[in-house]
Amino acid sequence: MAALSWHAGAPRDGSGLPSVRRFRRIAGFPKSVRLLRPRDFRKVYDEGQKYQGPYFAAFFLGQQGCSGPKVGFTLPRAVGKSVERNRMRRRLREAVRLHLSRLGGEWMVVINPRRRALEAPFAELEREVVNLFRRCGPA
Repeated sequence: MAALSWHAGAPRDGSGLPSVRRFRRIAGFPKSVRLLRPRDFRKVYDEGQKYQGPYFAAFFLGQQGCSGPKVGFTLPRAVGKSVERNRMRRRLREAVRLHLSRLGGEWMVVINPRRRALEAPFAELEREVVNLFRRCGPA
């Protein structure tokens, strides 16, 4: 008797194959809420206000007519090697994503993490992000 293969009960369209499965993203950090252009970063640095916290420094600027809040991250090489910088960026991006609804639609924010952000408990990073968004103003 032949053993049943893993795809014996799979639909013929191939949607049951592991290589064809489609994973739906539940939550993310879409491009629509990211600062992407160097001139936008420069504008926030030049015209915005500065917030200093224990885990990052941030610059924020209110812009009328924005389609929603925009957030960018800058991590210089001095902060650590690429693995560490990417880990910091991912942790801060998640903290921002969780509390983005608290930020009004007209704000552009650039976050510059400090080395301490790498070892900080996630709850403290979230608290600092909430403090930053509170300083920007209500949603």
